[in-house]
Amino acid sequence: KTIPGVLIDIDGVIFHDGKPIPGALEALKFLKTPISFVDEEKTSEQIYIPFSFVTNSGGKLEGVKADSINHCFNITDHPYKILKEDVIMNFTPLRPVFKDFKDKLVLALGFGDIESILQDCGVKRYITVDEYTVIFPTSMPEFKSAILTEETTEIRKRVFQRLNLSETMSANDLDIQAVFVLNEPVDWHQSIQIICDVVGRTDKRVHKSLENNTLDHIPVFSANNDFLYSGAFKLPRF
Repeated sequence: KTIPGVLIDIDGVIFHDGKPIPGALEALKFLKTPISFVDEEKTSEQIYIPFSFVTNSGGKLEGVKADSINHCFNITDHPYKILKEDVIMNFTPLRPVFKDFKDKLVLALGFGDIESILQDCGVKRYITVDEYTVIFPTSMPEFKSAILTEETTEIRKRVFQRLNLSETMSANDLDIQAVFVLNEPVDWHQSIQIICDVVGRTDKRVHKSLENNTLDHIPVFSANNDFLYSGAFKLPRF
């Protein structure tokens, strides 16, 4: 017997700006209940209606988002708890793609816990846009990252250790193989500039030539949010 699947958006469907929408909790508990318990005359098997939460938001792992849903609805009972497997974030479809770059250097950007996402996806060699501007302060001299502080010193040390590179390295030494936009950046000015530096250089000084590469630039993967979304702010966005 065919069981229909259910795809559920999150903000605006089960809650709005962190506040539960009436009836949503009952619907979630229904989906977490075996069909046999709902209607024993139709089936005695322990069959559940398959469902997933889908969202174009990001910046956190699927498990963290699941915990936030449980917290919002005060779900503590194990049978009804939302699991990480129940959630599809904006970057989740890119998980198979990450496997192709797990040992290659990638540039990542977006607000939120980007490093945890990269690490959970198996990416070992990465540098974020913020880290890039700290390592190469002249790339964005108007940013505070150009000022050497205890924080920027720690960032430099962490990146050099992660990538096993010398502190005397230059941008030419970064063999960046791909760019991943995992969420909307806090500052598009900074991000667009660095992305253009990395993917748009024809002299290959920022990224080395990829073997047998027929593209004009390295690949750019984007899991960005919508520019228009429903929130508590009443005026239209556009």
